[in-house]
Amino acid sequence: MSTFLHRLPQPVQIWSPRHLLRLADAADPGRQRLHDATLVTSAVALSTGATWVLVATGHADQSMLVIPIITALVCTNSTKDATPQARLVTAGLQLILALLFATLAALLEPYRLAAVAVFVAVAGLSVWVRRFGPRGGALGFAAFFPYFLTLLLRLDHTQLPVLWLVIAVTMGVGVLLRAALLRERPQRQITLLLREFRIAADTALLAAQRVTSLSGRPHIERDLARLGGISLAIDDWQSRFDTHRYLHCESQTLADLVVDAQISVEQVCSQLVADRFGDASQTNDGALPRNTLLVNAITDLHTVLAKDVDVEASRAAARRAKRTESLVDLSEEGGLATLEISRCVRTWHALNELTASARDSEAMPPDDATDGHREHHRPRLGPATLGISAPPWKLQHWRNWEPTSRLAVQVMFATALASVVGEAISASRWYWAVLTAFIVFIKASTRAAVLTRAMDRIVGTLLGVVIGALVVVVANHHVIPELILGVLCVFLASYFGPIQYTYLVAFITVMIAALFDLLGVFDMRLLVVRVEETVAGSLIGVVCAYLILSTNSRPMLIDSIAKYFDALDDALACVATGLTTAGERHQITEAARRLEQAKVDVESACSSTRAVALLEPRSSTAAVRQPIVAIHHCAHSLLIAAIVVSGSEPPQVFTGTDATDIREALDRIRERAKMTRAALSGEAESAVDPARIPVISLLAKLNVEPDTPRGEAIVAASRLNQVLEDLDQTATKVPDAAEQQ
Repeated sequence: MSTFLHRLPQPVQIWSPRHLLRLADAADPGRQRLHDATLVTSAVALSTGATWVLVATGHADQSMLVIPIITALVCTNSTKDATPQARLVTAGLQLILALLFATLAALLEPYRLAAVAVFVAVAGLSVWVRRFGPRGGALGFAAFFPYFLTLLLRLDHTQLPVLWLVIAVTMGVGVLLRAALLRERPQRQITLLLREFRIAADTALLAAQRVTSLSGRPHIERDLARLGGISLAIDDWQSRFDTHRYLHCESQTLADLVVDAQISVEQVCSQLVADRFGDASQTNDGALPRNTLLVNAITDLHTVLAKDVDVEASRAAARRAKRTESLVDLSEEGGLATLEISRCVRTWHALNELTASARDSEAMPPDDATDGHREHHRPRLGPATLGISAPPWKLQHWRNWEPTSRLAVQVMFATALASVVGEAISASRWYWAVLTAFIVFIKASTRAAVLTRAMDRIVGTLLGVVIGALVVVVANHHVIPELILGVLCVFLASYFGPIQYTYLVAFITVMIAALFDLLGVFDMRLLVVRVEETVAGSLIGVVCAYLILSTNSRPMLIDSIAKYFDALDDALACVATGLTTAGERHQITEAARRLEQAKVDVESACSSTRAVALLEPRSSTAAVRQPIVAIHHCAHSLLIAAIVVSGSEPPQVFTGTDATDIREALDRIRERAKMTRAALSGEAESAVDPARIPVISLLAKLNVEPDTPRGEAIVAASRLNQVLEDLDQTATKVPDAAEQQ
C-alpha cells in the first residue's frame, strides 16, 4: 500500500466490522426490511405468548400453539399495501376471513372427504385472488392457512370457542400492531435515507482509495450500485410525500441534488482509479499523486460523507472546497481529481443542509391535519377501496387466461396430489408436501418461476436441516435458548427472505427443528421426512406447472427486454437533445430513472427463471442478462456525461456541425440498439443494414478535448456503440432450448 494512503485521515479497512455494518446499512434503504422483520417477529412473539397463556389456563391442546406461529408469520408478512391505512384495513379483513375459513374447516371435520375437497378449492382460490393485487394475495393467505391448520389439527365444532379465541388473539395482535404504525414519520424516513446515501457514497470512496489493481473495479461498481439503489428509494419517498413540507425545498431541487451527488461520487471514484492505474498514471505502484490539495480535498469529502454529519464541519469543508477549486492546477498531477473531489464536497454539503433543515423542523407541529401524503382526500368506500377492480369475465381459451387463473387450476391439482403422496411418505407429516406444493406457486406466474421456487425451497430445506440438527444438539433441550432461537429465526427469515427465498426456507426449517425439540418430539428421522416431503411437494408442483395449462416464461422475458430497449431509445433521444441544448438535464434525469427501472425489471424476470439458466445454459434467461448489464453500464455513463454537459455553467453543449454530427451518431446508435433488441428477443431480422451505421467515423470528427464532460460523452457513446456492435456479431436468435421454459 502506498505511503499516500497511509497519510489519509482515519483509515478504514475494507472488510473491517465497521465497513460491514456500513454495507448492511446501504443494502436496506430506509431500513424497510428491518422494520418489516421487527413487525413480523413482534406479531409472532406476542400472539404465541398470548396463546400459550390461553392454553395453559384453559387446559387446551398444546397443538394450538402452531396456529399463532404459522398464521401470524404468514399473514403479517403478506400484508404489502402501499399505505399504513390500507395495511390496517387488510389486517382487519384478514381477521374476518381467518375466522370464517377456520370455522368452515371445523364444521366439515366429520366429513373428511368433503373437507379435503373444499381444501383443494380454497388452495386454488387463494392463488386466484392474487389478481386483485397485494390485498388479494394477503386475503388469500388468511383464508388458506387457518383452514389448513384447522384441518391438520383435526379440530371439530366442539373446539370452536377455543379456536375462535386463538385466531382472534393472533389476528387481533396484527391489527393492533398495524394501528400502532398508522402514523408515518416522513422526516425521519428522508433523514435516514440521506444518511444511508452518505454511508453508501463513503463506502464507494473508500473502495476506490483502497483498490490495489484494476481487478478491484467490480467491488467499486457494487458499492456504486448500492448508491443507485438508495437514490431510487429517495425517489420513491418523493412519490409518496410532499418534499416541500418536510425539507423546505422543491421536489425537483431534491431530485437534482440527489442525481448530482450520485454522479459526483461516480466521477470521483473513476478519476481516483484512473490516476492510479490509467494510462495517464505516472507511477505503476497504484499510488495516488502526492498532492497536498488532493489529500485535503479527500479529507473534506470524508467529512461531508460522515454517518452523523456535523453541519458546521460540513460548511467549513464546503468553503475550503470552493477555495480549492480556484487554486487547483489542472496541469499538475492529481489536479483533475482534486477538482472533481472539491465539486463533490460542495454537492454533498448541499444535501447535508437539507438534512439539517429536516432535523430542525422535525419537532414543529404540522401546518394542517393532513399526513403529508400527496393525496390528502379520503377515498370513497367501494370495490376500488378493497383492491377489487378486475375486468369483466368471459369464456376464453386457457392460453389467454390471466396467470392467476391458470395457476389456481395448477395449484388445485398440485395440492390434491401432494396430499396423497405426502401421506404415503408419512401419515403424520403429509402436510409438509402439501404446503410445499402450494407455496412454490406463490409469487410465480410461469412454469420456469415455479421451477426456480421449487429449487430454492429444496436447497433451503437441506441447508436448514443441517443447521437445525447442529443447533438442536448444541441447545441440548434447554427451553430458554430454544425459545430465543425460534424468535431469532422468525426475524432472520423475515429480514433475509425478501433477498433470497432460500434463506427464508432455511431459517424456518431451523425454527421447526427447535420447536419440535421444545415439544419433545424431535428426532433426526423427522428432518429426513421433512426433506422427503419437501422434495415430493416441489416435484409435484413443477410437474403440474409443466403439464397442466402450461405456458413458458419467454413472453414475460421478451416483454421486459422490449420495455428496456424502449427506455434505452427514449434515453438516447434525450441524450441527443441534452448534448446539443442547454438546460435539458431534467429530461435526461427522468429518462435515466426510467432506464434504471427497466433494467431492474429485466433482472427480476431473469432472477425468477434462473433455475432454467442453471439447467440449460443455452436458454434465453442465460443469454439475456449479461448483454443487458453490459449495455446498461455504457448507457449509464453516457447519461451521466449528458447530464453534466447539459447542466454545466457556462454551457458546454455541442454546436454547429459538431451538433449535427453528434445527433446523427446517436441516431445510428439507436438503430444499432434496434438490431440488438431483435437479436436478443428472437424477433424477425431487423431491416437496418449494419453497413449504414459507421458511428466511430462520425464521433472521430468531433472537436473535443479529453478529460472534459464532452470528451467523456464521446467516449461513452463510442463504448455503447462498440458493445452493441459486438453483441450484434455474436448474438443469435434465442435458441430452441428457450422454448422449454
